[in-house]
Amino acid sequence: MNQTKNKIVTFNSKKGISIMIGYVLLVSFAIIIGGILYNWMKTYVPKEALDCPDDVSISVEETICQGGNFNLTLKNNGLFDIAGYFIHATNKTGQKLATIDLSEYFISGGTVQSNSILFDLDENAMGPTETKKSIFSLPTNINSIEIIPVRFQIQDGKKRFVSCGNAKIREIVNCDGDVPEEPETCGNGSCDAGETCENCVADCGCDTGWSCVGGVCTEIPGEIQIIQLNYSGFESSAQGWSDPGVDTERSDVMSKVQDDGTSGGSYCWHLQDNSATAFTLQYFNFTGYENITIKWWGYYTSLDPNSCVELKIDGIKVDSWGNDADTSNCNNDITQDTWLAQSITITNDTYNFDDSVEVSFEGEMDKDDNEFYVDGINITGII
Repeated sequence: MNQTKNKIVTFNSKKGISIMIGYVLLVSFAIIIGGILYNWMKTYVPKEALDCPDDVSISVEETICQGGNFNLTLKNNGLFDIAGYFIHATNKTGQKLATIDLSEYFISGGTVQSNSILFDLDENAMGPTETKKSIFSLPTNINSIEIIPVRFQIQDGKKRFVSCGNAKIREIVNCDGDVPEEPETCGNGSCDAGETCENCVADCGCDTGWSCVGGVCTEIPGEIQIIQLNYSGFESSAQGWSDPGVDTERSDVMSKVQDDGTSGGSYCWHLQDNSATAFTLQYFNFTGYENITIKWWGYYTSLDPNSCVELKIDGIKVDSWGNDADTSNCNNDITQDTWLAQSITITNDTYNFDDSVEVSFEGEMDKDDNEFYVDGINITGII
């Protein structure tokens, strides 16, 4: 009888141990799976907060408050394309924090997406120097507006939506949000006498592309179209620019911007001397464009007097920059040993805009230690 009891005790002890082992294994598997999931999911989160390029900038060109509507015209006065903007407002004088989200009262001029106004759902559709108009209904009196531009940028091969908080602007507006009293007949489906787009939007509202001005639907002027033809940050490759010889190269000595225009990177393009290979060029299709703007970052160092860098179109010098105080040789005297934001604009009445326009940077420098670095070449065309 005692032997039977001892066997039962021994059996129960083994069962308890097996349950504990099961719990340990279960917890271990959970920890291992959690670690795998964590390492997989963190690849979808940027390691650092995304920033917009330093030269993203936007300004308010015009504001019109009329008939219960707020018409806003913005201008891209930076060097990079913009996708849209966030807009908030205040309704009290001296109020520091803009808390009224005007995207809720947006009427026309883009698309509302995630509380932002986008000019295109997938692209940075507002190019440098371009203006865009938006119309909002006024929910209340507005004292000021706060605007933050936004962009799409490529990070680790993925397109990401970035808020450009460093380019935030604030503008005093002072708009009266009172809407004219509706006539009794408003809402019957017919724009009757005495009803206008101001006092009866339901019956007399303006079509897309038109704005109510002084009670009359007025067509919104067409926007100019700015197309980005090339952006070269030289991070991934030569990106189409030629490398004819020893005095030109894709260089890792310094860099100003990455391929998406943000500051940093490891590569740029390098020219030196005045040899037959001291140039780089690429051919572009400028057919149909009214003017072309070429912008770039230039770094000049150790230049002797009369040493220049020329920008040419189809072999014709457009402009030149270098160490020449009296500009007898170079058109422009520049500051050396710092990155300079540079640009030129050419028009179709001066140059032949066909499907094979040669754009080139050429060194006219005395010797090998006269050096020029270029990065972030941005070519845009206006139709």
